[in-house]
Amino acid sequence: AQSLRHNMPFLVMASPGALLLLVFSYLPMVGIIIAFKDFRASLGIFDSPWVGFKNFEFLLRSPVLARITANTLVLNGLFILAGLIASVGLALLLNEVRLKIAARAYQTVVFFPYFISWVIVGYFSFALLNSDNGLVNRALQSVGLEPVAWFSSPQYWPLILTLAHIWKSVGYGSIIYLAAMLGINPEYYEAAMLDGANKLQQIRYITLPHLVPVMIILTLLAIGRIF
Repeated sequence: AQSLRHNMPFLVMASPGALLLLVFSYLPMVGIIIAFKDFRASLGIFDSPWVGFKNFEFLLRSPVLARITANTLVLNGLFILAGLIASVGLALLLNEVRLKIAARAYQTVVFFPYFISWVIVGYFSFALLNSDNGLVNRALQSVGLEPVAWFSSPQYWPLILTLAHIWKSVGYGSIIYLAAMLGINPEYYEAAMLDGANKLQQIRYITLPHLVPVMIILTLLAIGRIF
């Protein structure tokens, strides 16, 4: 009881986060049962007929299993690598902005797409890449080039999806790396400047090595979300 009273302020502080974790991460896990049912929207999850492992058998026997698995791994590999490079690069640029108002404005602008739903991003993509009146095809036609059927040309989509992922997530990643940069002891930079190190050398030998632990953690988390 004494320990509970002593830790009560910390428990109260942690309760909102624990509640959000319970509501959005643990309660939805009940829906996993849908994998073992012949789901019918009219019947709902619990009233749909039970089929056991038939859904898994269908997936494992599918002739496109290897292709969809390879696509998942390759695309997520592109997302992780490109996102890492873009986030670190943007954080380095934001770290060089000395005017606080400008820095906050830039951070807000790059962070805002993180809150936009992927459904909205899909509408943006349709408006840009629509074969009939998309903005990209209009721009191509204005310079005398032929329009491209983007939605029926799979070779373009790894790049398109990677750019969309970077646009949406680079702000979130850059804020994390920027926070890590602010925790670096400024004495390291002062000593480097006394030794004649320029800005690029300071980034290479001081900033990037201190960011490696954060890079590893975020990369591992991203790998865990692949499937």
